[in-house]
Amino acid sequence: MARKPYEVGSVIGAWILANLLGVAAIGALSLIPLLTSIPGILVSSLIIGLPIGFAQWIALRRVAPISILWTFTISAGLLVGLVVSPILGGIWGFLDDESVLSLTAAYMTIGLLVGFAQWPFLWGRFAKSLVWPLSSALALGMGIALVLASDLINQSGLLSIILVLLVYATATGLAISWMSLSRTKVESSLVMNHSGT
Repeated sequence: MARKPYEVGSVIGAWILANLLGVAAIGALSLIPLLTSIPGILVSSLIIGLPIGFAQWIALRRVAPISILWTFTISAGLLVGLVVSPILGGIWGFLDDESVLSLTAAYMTIGLLVGFAQWPFLWGRFAKSLVWPLSSALALGMGIALVLASDLINQSGLLSIILVLLVYATATGLAISWMSLSRTKVESSLVMNHSGT
C-alpha cells in the first residue's frame, strides 16, 4: 500500500514545523539569563539539542513508534561534534578555521554525528535507515555552505538560521518520508507474502 502524495507532504511539513518550533524554543530559552550565563559546551549542547530533539520526536511519532530518548540525540551528537570537529580540522589541515570549506566540513561532521546518534532509533523501524546519518550530514552542511557562500551570515543572523533550518528540515524531512515509504513497501510485501502462503 503506497503512500499518497499528500501523506508524504504531511510528513515533510510536520517535520519542518517541528524543527521550526524547536528553534523558536531555543530562542525563548536564550532570553533566560540564568541559562545563558552558564558557560560550557555541555550546557550549550543541551539548550540547543533538547528543544529541537523533543519537537522532532513529537513529529516522528506520527510516522513510527520512536523512543523519547530521541530527544537527547541532538545534544549528544552536537557535544561530540563540538569536541571532535576542531581535532579533525587540525588533522585535515584546515588552518583557517573560518573558511567556508572548514566551517562546512565542521558542520557536516556535526550533522553526521547527530545522524549516527539518531540512527539506532530509526534502525529496525525503517528499511533504509542507514541513509539517515548521511542525509543529516549533507543537509546541515548544505545549509551552512549556502549561508556562508552567499555571505548571508554577515547580513542577517536570523535569516541565516532560518535558511539553514529550512535546508536541514526539508532535506531530512525528504529522507524520513523516503524511509517511511520504504517501510510501507516492506510491510506490504510481508503482508502479501504472508497471505499467499
